[in-house]
Amino acid sequence: MKLGDIPDPEIVPPAYTINLSTYPNPFRIFTNLKVDLAASGTGGQVPVNDAAIQIYNLKGQRVRSIALDPHKTGE
Repeated sequence: MKLGDIPDPEIVPPAYTINLSTYPNPFRIFTNLKVDLAASGTGGQVPVNDAAIQIYNLKGQRVRSIALDPHKTGE
């Protein structure tokens, strides 16, 4: 590996604001997920291009991936 191959440690990827809540909590058979994506570019944020919810079981295995449409902002 050459020195030029090392990524710049000063470059930090953007952090996005996502509010996620579930109900009822605790649950037995099913739960509802409520996701609130910030509008693209609001509050000085970089627009979201790709968003998904990853669901894992207690063993750490991914059991479901739910793609979110970043163009549908809000609740």
